[in-house]
Amino acid sequence: MNGSIKTAGTNLFGGLGAHLSVREILRLSFPRRLFTLSQTEYVIDRVKWLYDHREMVHGLRFVHEPKTLRFFTGVLEPVDNWP
Repeated sequence: MNGSIKTAGTNLFGGLGAHLSVREILRLSFPRRLFTLSQTEYVIDRVKWLYDHREMVHGLRFVHEPKTLRFFTGVLEPVDNWP
C-alpha cells in the first residue's frame, strides 16, 4: 500500500485532532474499464435520482460499526421512517 492512502485523511482534515463535519463526504469510484457504458449510465441515473429526491432521504446511522472496514461490513439503519 502506498503512503498516500494511509495519510490522505490526515492531510485532508488537518491531522488526528481535527474535527470532522457532521456530514460525511461520499466518494464514488469504480474501475471504468470493468463496466459497460450502460452500467455507468445506470449508476449516473441513480445518483442523479438520489440528488433530485434528497429531501426524501434523511440519512443512515451505524447500528454496528466494526473497527476495520466499517463501510463494507457495518450495519446501518434509517435515522427516521423514510421509505
